Amino acid sequence: MGDENYFNELAHGKLALIFGQEKAARLVREAVAEGGLVEISSAQDLLIFSGVLKMRGGFEATVGAMLGLQAVLRGAVAT
Repeated sequence: MGDENYFNELAHGKLALIFGQEKAARLVREAVAEGGLVEISSAQDLLIFSGVLKMRGGFEATVGAMLGLQAVLRGAVAT
């Protein structure tokens, strides 16, 4: 987890498994911007990102919920 790209790669990788590389890249860009983030570089950023996905509904919400759990397990604090 020392890699600064770990959380970004985790988010993109999970989304790519469901939606494919192209749509995953678009979703990451959109959700990062919607969450007021610059990038997903920490567990707390991942939690914020997951919240944006959960608000979208459907499979995006499902992946968001899973990423939110990953964030909390890695030290993020739900507020």
